[in-house]
Amino acid sequence: MKINHVAAFYLLMLCSFLLLPACKKRNFPKADLRDSLLLSTTDFKFLSARANLDFSLSSQNAKAKTAIRMQKDSLMWLSIGSSMGIEVLRVQATPESIAVINRDQQTYQEFSFQELSNRFSFPLSFNLLQNLLIGDMPVKQFSKNQSMLNNDEHIIRQQVNDIEIQNYVSAATGKLNRLIIKDTRSGSLMDIVYQDYTLVDGVLFPYHIKAQLHYQNKENAEKQTLKAEVEYQKIELSREPLRFPFKVPSTYQKTN
Repeated sequence: MKINHVAAFYLLMLCSFLLLPACKKRNFPKADLRDSLLLSTTDFKFLSARANLDFSLSSQNAKAKTAIRMQKDSLMWLSIGSSMGIEVLRVQATPESIAVINRDQQTYQEFSFQELSNRFSFPLSFNLLQNLLIGDMPVKQFSKNQSMLNNDEHIIRQQVNDIEIQNYVSAATGKLNRLIIKDTRSGSLMDIVYQDYTLVDGVLFPYHIKAQLHYQNKENAEKQTLKAEVEYQKIELSREPLRFPFKVPSTYQKTN
């Protein structure tokens, strides 16, 4: 799987938000503390947003502007462009896979979540991509002994097979302040901080997200850190269907 030059950064940034166990989940106790902890679940049908992206890998840095559209639990669409606003990648994610049109290279790629999992030594899923971008807990079921109150935060620790999850939830808003996910098999770790929550049609969204992914590159066995920062400029909710245009030009070559 070859991903060339600047376009690689955009794809890496996208992948950095995909960390969720795709394997079978352990059965958690049926006790759900969302009511007692006042956990807030983001409810919407369609979402559209614009954001600035800033991310780095090793000594290389890149900036991008992106348009994001979602149909909750079904489809995510991104148009990722340079800082000048010229589209570089168009991305479509479904619960099954991610497809990428590379305007710069005039190529088309499609990745299963297993392929991306192998690349980053971390299990991936559509569900967490959605939850991470809106500030929801990736796994909402937990038992009372997995939660503790520390000052103004609920700290909720969960285990899903080989994945350890630490949720730091604001006692005031019921939204995530921080999320740490670790794959105990590979040692890969994702650390995400959520800031600047803003009401959009009565729903709280984090307008500033900072993420770090620490992983071992399987191609050269080197330990690497990918840093990504998302700053939303605008978020809109709708109950009316949005357009998700995704057509691969006939002249583009499919690559693996």
